[in-house]
Amino acid sequence: MTEATDTDETGAQQPEITDDVIEQLAAVRDSGKTNMFDKEGVTHIADEAGHGELVEFAAVAGPEQYTEALMEMGRHRRDRDDE
Repeated sequence: MTEATDTDETGAQQPEITDDVIEQLAAVRDSGKTNMFDKEGVTHIADEAGHGELVEFAAVAGPEQYTEALMEMGRHRRDRDDE
């Protein structure tokens, strides 16, 4: 289960962006089946693929947290490509 560790501007807890969430986002992106800013579409594809941690994350992440996860995914990819 995704742990809530951050808080948003209202004080509500936000889920942690784990390595599994990043990897599962990358798998959805690599499938080419949806625009990554379509959180509902990403969640549907993740669910079909058995990416439970991403499904849980997307269900509770606010827009800013979800966007941060997408940005983190991009940073991970650049870091990997630089190696």
